[in-house]
Amino acid sequence: MIDTDVRVQDFHGQKRELLTRFVPAAVDCLPAQIDEMAAGIVMTKPHSAGTCELNRMHVRAPARGQCAGWALVAGILATGRAPCLRLTMLAAGPRDAEAVALYRSFGFAEDTSLPDAGAGDVEVKMIRVL
Repeated sequence: MIDTDVRVQDFHGQKRELLTRFVPAAVDCLPAQIDEMAAGIVMTKPHSAGTCELNRMHVRAPARGQCAGWALVAGILATGRAPCLRLTMLAAGPRDAEAVALYRSFGFAEDTSLPDAGAGDVEVKMIRVL
C-alpha cells in the first residue's frame, strides 16, 4: 500500500523539487512530540491567493489516541499565516476514517470540486473556509 502511495503521489518527484515546492518562506511545518518522542508532523502548502493545503499530516502509531493529531491540526490552523487566511483544503485517503473524522471536527467538509491532490478517485477532498 505504501509503495502505491509513493508512486501515485510522485514522492520521488516531490523529493527532487523539495526546495522549490516546499520552500520555507511559503510552508508551515509543525512537528509534535509526546514525552520527548517524535509523535507526528503536519505541513501547509500554498496554492493560490488566500488558499493553502493541509499537507503531509502524519501521526506515528504509538502516538495515536493521545490527541497528537488534534494538537497538530489545531496548531497549524492557529498559525494563520498569510497564504492560508481565506481557506484551507486537504485530501485524505478513504482508509483514513479517523483522519477524516478529525478534520470534520475542525469544520472541514467534503468538496468534490477541489483539484486532484494526486491520489485520484481514492481521495476524500475537504475544505474549510476560514
